[in-house]
Amino acid sequence: MQLRLEPEKQLIYEAEAAGRGLPLVSYLRRRLEAGDTMQGELVELQNQVLALRQLVERLVGRRGGASADVGRDPMLAELVLLLRTLSKPANMQVVHAEMKRLGIPVWSGGDGGHDDA
Repeated sequence: MQLRLEPEKQLIYEAEAAGRGLPLVSYLRRRLEAGDTMQGELVELQNQVLALRQLVERLVGRRGGASADVGRDPMLAELVLLLRTLSKPANMQVVHAEMKRLGIPVWSGGDGGHDDA
């Protein structure tokens, strides 16, 4: 297989390959394989986010609104709390923004249970 690169790109890739002690072909092969792996992981993550979004929408619809008592489903409450402990603050901000967009109050765990800020 032959691959043509712009001269500038070829110099960049050759320098990166040399920095890793690899021939250019091996370096490019690894980059392609890493890209394939990352693409697969991204697709899987997108599928998981879609499944979670559908679950949230079903739960909101089934309970007649977002303010329904989650205490009726202990497994769901445990799952949500577990996910919150594993999430980075930046991810939580994205989730909170999506919840606000959907009109779902953000749970704070305080006395009222919702953070309307």
